[in-house]
Amino acid sequence: MLDIAAGHGLFGITLAKRQVSAEVGAVDWKHVLAVARENAQGAGIGQRYRTVEGSAFDVEFGTAYDLALITNFIHHFDGSTNKSLLHKVHAALTPGGTVAAVELVPPRGPGDAAFSR
Repeated sequence: MLDIAAGHGLFGITLAKRQVSAEVGAVDWKHVLAVARENAQGAGIGQRYRTVEGSAFDVEFGTAYDLALITNFIHHFDGSTNKSLLHKVHAALTPGGTVAAVELVPPRGPGDAAFSR
């Protein structure tokens, strides 16, 4: 699986622990990935956890991922930027691959909550 803006790595690590054949390719900045690698080692999946250092907009993801995770990331960017990123992510997936986007952003007003489901 491809974990974009992996941060602490816990989303990808949790899924990899549940699917013992899964390997994680985590993308984020060098210092952030140090924490993710430590968490992967502690979770017992360090040998299935590789990292790609740099901006998700600039680095090469590779190909043949069945799943791409994008967690707490896309809300930072405008529609055009996200569209470009999602095209890049799609190109990294196998045919029929899945993108899972998780955004834990509190609503700014009462109207936002109605559209959060």
